Amino acid sequence: MIGEWILWEAGISAVHVPFKGGTGPVTELLAGRVDVMIDTMTLTASMLKDQRIRVLATTAPRGMSPLPGVPTVSDTLPQMVFESWLGIAAPAATPKPILDKLNREIRAVLELPEVRQKLSDFGGAARPSTPAEFQARVERDIDSLRKVAQERKIEAE
Repeated sequence: MIGEWILWEAGISAVHVPFKGGTGPVTELLAGRVDVMIDTMTLTASMLKDQRIRVLATTAPRGMSPLPGVPTVSDTLPQMVFESWLGIAAPAATPKPILDKLNREIRAVLELPEVRQKLSDFGGAARPSTPAEFQARVERDIDSLRKVAQERKIEAE
């Protein structure tokens, strides 16, 4: 979806080569059978460090690339901002006191220096939030990607 968003914002086309995820696209990129790949830095961080692949841009907000000297897509396409994230979810019926306790404990773990370093090693960063902030983030991303799907006429199979 991010690739489609970039193509839409840039007004260009490209041939999409579908993969089921994982290492398949990386293998094809390293072998030179695909020209570009869009993925999370957590998957590619080690290959960036040893220079087996080269990052062209990140989808972070304008001027906020997590990699020194690497532009953001939004430097050229201002509407294109998307940061991947990982979250922890619980069943909808989970009582609020339990959610609050889980959130406090998770936030405490994310403040540990060794956890922050490990996330950084994978190209990530701890950005703890409240359950309400996380829900709002998910809803914003769904709205953004829904617009891309509608514009590009992408339907679920």
